[in-house]
Amino acid sequence: MADAAPPPKEAQADTAADDDDDAGAAVAEAAIEAPYIIQPVDPKIFGDSVELLSTGFIGTVMPTIDDLAAQLEEIMKNQDALLAAVSSQGKILTQNEELAKIMETMAQVPGYLGKLVSIKKDMVGMLDKSQKMQKRVEKLKVKKNKQLEQDKKTREKERIKEESLRARPASNVVSNGVVA
Repeated sequence: MADAAPPPKEAQADTAADDDDDAGAAVAEAAIEAPYIIQPVDPKIFGDSVELLSTGFIGTVMPTIDDLAAQLEEIMKNQDALLAAVSSQGKILTQNEELAKIMETMAQVPGYLGKLVSIKKDMVGMLDKSQKMQKRVEKLKVKKNKQLEQDKKTREKERIKEESLRARPASNVVSNGVVA
């Protein structure tokens, strides 16, 4: 068995490809499991390229990052200053006596609002009553006018009746027995 022939070249290539696939799969699995872990770079393959690219990238990005950090720091200082100013103004407002008077007056507003609503309701009721009374007054006026008209007609009829019953001097009256 020592005379075993070496495997053909095609079989050797397949074995190497399988080894590469296994290594690639292992790297992919490692990347999936821990994507934040940086895999070591083989210096034989890349040489100084990785270091130069890293230095160039950092040199390009760092000024922007430094500017943003400075701006962020300035914004935080400004926020602190604004917070202090708002806080002090809030204290001043709470200590202001006029504000206390205004708050006291504003606390009375709901009570006065209730009174106004009650007054409005009463006024609406009075308006309805007065409108009904005006209609009744109009009806009574019409009724009284009809009654006065009826009374006037009745008096006129009575006057005519009395006039017809009143004694009249006869124009054909016989004087001394002579008919005229």
